[in-house]
Amino acid sequence: MSDWPTVTVGEYVTRRSEKVAIDPGQDYVTMGIRWYGKGAYLRPASRSKTKALGLAHEGDFIFCRIDAQNGPFAVVPPYLDGALVTNEFPLYAVRSSELDAQFLALCFASQGNLNRIAKLRSGRDGRARWKEADFEAWTIPLPPPPVQRRIVEVITAVDRYIEALESEESALVKMLTATRQHLLTECPRVPLSSVCEITARLVDPKDDEHADLLHIGVDVIEKGTGRLVNPRTAREDGVISGKYLVGASDVVYSKIRPGLRKAAFPGFVALCSADAYPLSPLNGTPPALLREALLEDAFTSQTTALSARLKMPKVNRNELFSTTVAMPETEDERTRVVAALEAIRGQIDAVSGERLRARAARAALLDALLEQRIEVLLPPSGEDDSDVVGHVA
Repeated sequence: MSDWPTVTVGEYVTRRSEKVAIDPGQDYVTMGIRWYGKGAYLRPASRSKTKALGLAHEGDFIFCRIDAQNGPFAVVPPYLDGALVTNEFPLYAVRSSELDAQFLALCFASQGNLNRIAKLRSGRDGRARWKEADFEAWTIPLPPPPVQRRIVEVITAVDRYIEALESEESALVKMLTATRQHLLTECPRVPLSSVCEITARLVDPKDDEHADLLHIGVDVIEKGTGRLVNPRTAREDGVISGKYLVGASDVVYSKIRPGLRKAAFPGFVALCSADAYPLSPLNGTPPALLREALLEDAFTSQTTALSARLKMPKVNRNELFSTTVAMPETEDERTRVVAALEAIRGQIDAVSGERLRARAARAALLDALLEQRIEVLLPPSGEDDSDVVGHVA
């Protein structure tokens, strides 16, 4: 296996200079790029501060000069041919006979490259742009075009698997919401104060006994499901102001923008932000059921109405405990509701775990392919090409 040459990107791309004159008084729809290689899309119409916008062509390479360490790199798809872009999104024609544009996008999506970009930007002030000169001077490996295309095919196949998992997870979340509504809509409504209370005390998150507890800020609570997304310890978050000490059976409810439906049942001792209420169940109410009742439609309608008068919607403690929640009457009914919803949550967690593993595997595979730690085998012309990747180098 021969080593691939390392080349400068600018040798194989040409900056697009085509501009379209615009009316400064009009709003225009322009193209944006999602982070982490998620592709290009059309942004909502807005008013440009310039007199002209760039014109994109199918197959162009495009990136965003802001937050480049987060992977805003893409190839213009056919359906965005002719889209307009602002100056923050440079466009390049790629010399396709030698460099595949999709391969170039994968190079910039690799974790190794993103780490290099982050290191470069860390020495600059604030949100310094990653500019055209940085992009053009960047170095990448340049395998033969057939190998480039094969690498794109391999990663595309993995991406399709991940997309299928994302679709399955999304469908399960919708099933959870629909099942919750079906099970709770006809249940009697009782005062929230009859099923929970707030007894948690504020503690200093800098104390050694609390610093290594997970810190549940409202930003790590997933809307609609209450799942915790990558919570970190108080020490890791660098929090210094007082936090509530959450008990193992407490439910954490976000008082900020209640329409987002953020209620979590961690199931362990933790700290929570002052922007949330730690609710301790009363009268044998299962914590998991309390969480579901706080995510139910009618409850959200109440809290949203109570907070609508504020610029930043927020429900205070008195308002929160003026609400009612749907609650099955008997212990058996409560147990059945919890079991049904927990079964769906288990499926969601299983699919989510597989999605995360697939993403990690994709990142490792891409880095290994680009670094030639895995050899790419090309089948002879006309033969079966199902064996895409060869042995580990």
